[in-house]
Amino acid sequence: AQRALGLQRDDGLWSVYLSEPATGSDTSGSAAIAAGLALGARLGLLPSAPAALPAATRAVKAIANHLAPDGMLGGSAQLNRGGEPLQRGGFRVLAPFAMGLLASARAAVHSPA
Repeated sequence: AQRALGLQRDDGLWSVYLSEPATGSDTSGSAAIAAGLALGARLGLLPSAPAALPAATRAVKAIANHLAPDGMLGGSAQLNRGGEPLQRGGFRVLAPFAMGLLASARAAVHSPA
């Protein structure tokens, strides 16, 4: 959690490859990280990471900027079907599974303490 917190991008998301900002931001991975941080904070599992819930909240807000008018979530790095070069490039897709990750992150961020 501490490492992820230190690698959150200025746009509120995380990079496709966390320690490689040049790979660009990714909404699906960011949603998963946000869900984990928020759940960890709410369950008291991250007492040494007081910034976990604010970082997760920031990510959820940033991910919302990638929602299409029809509710599909864009900004997700391509799965590894096209190989690592495709993931490292700027190609992003609409990904239904990412919508579930965002729902999990939103639930974790907004659940009562």
